[in-house]
Amino acid sequence: MSQPSRVRASALMPVHAGVAPAHLATALESLLDQERPLDEIVVVADGPLEPAHEAVLSRWPSAPLAVVRLPRNVGIARALNAGLDACSHEWVVRMDSDDVSSPRRVDEQLSEVERTGVDVIGSAMAEFDGSSGNVLGLRRMPVTHEAIAAYMRSRNPINHPTACYRRSLALEAGGYGDLDGVEDYDFFARLLSHGAHFANKAEPLVRYRVDDALFARRAGWRHLRAEWRLQANLRRYGLISPPRAAANLVARTAFRLLPPRLMRHAYARIYRSQPADTAS
Repeated sequence: MSQPSRVRASALMPVHAGVAPAHLATALESLLDQERPLDEIVVVADGPLEPAHEAVLSRWPSAPLAVVRLPRNVGIARALNAGLDACSHEWVVRMDSDDVSSPRRVDEQLSEVERTGVDVIGSAMAEFDGSSGNVLGLRRMPVTHEAIAAYMRSRNPINHPTACYRRSLALEAGGYGDLDGVEDYDFFARLLSHGAHFANKAEPLVRYRVDDALFARRAGWRHLRAEWRLQANLRRYGLISPPRAAANLVARTAFRLLPPRLMRHAYARIYRSQPADTAS
């Protein structure tokens, strides 16, 4: 039997001026210190950066680091689409500019790709506040394709900062839609509707930064239009029924309208208590 071919991958990381330069440096170091080296790291500067960010980016040579510069801040969905266009390789390893990848992350995920042929693979993630050693808990997701597809009907079953996926399929599906705060959920639902096969690694391969600013960004009425569009899209993709869309919208609207402090508490109860293979 022939051995599976070694896949090549580009990391994709958007960054904007609001990200702490020290967090950007830590995130980049975690990608550069992978046990299985990445073939390319694409950083999308979403609008002008501060001198301190530029100093971080200048620490590394142009290979494997490539910087895509957008003249103004356009938001994460458009920044990711610009990055997708710039990636040179078929596999895209998503990374946020203030998170930390395990040194084993790329090897664990790409080895699974080579072994099984999945199209999208994520993992659990350890959420932290302040120091990366201050772990608040794990955000687990279903691990099998069937459980992931079932979970997709009510929640996003892929932790976006842990995602690794086929670039060609992402482009064929239209990339990221401009749905403020739920662009990742819509993206993975669309990939599922295009026939993508999903998996998650049960172990946490990314440490994800959780702070008060995260919940402030998620709260309020401004996200509700995106929530309406998301449910309409899930129906259009053939993933949910009208009653399910209505139930989802009630639950997600109630969550969005919580004060940030209560939202943080509800988030911990909902998302850090999910068994690895449970769908709701």
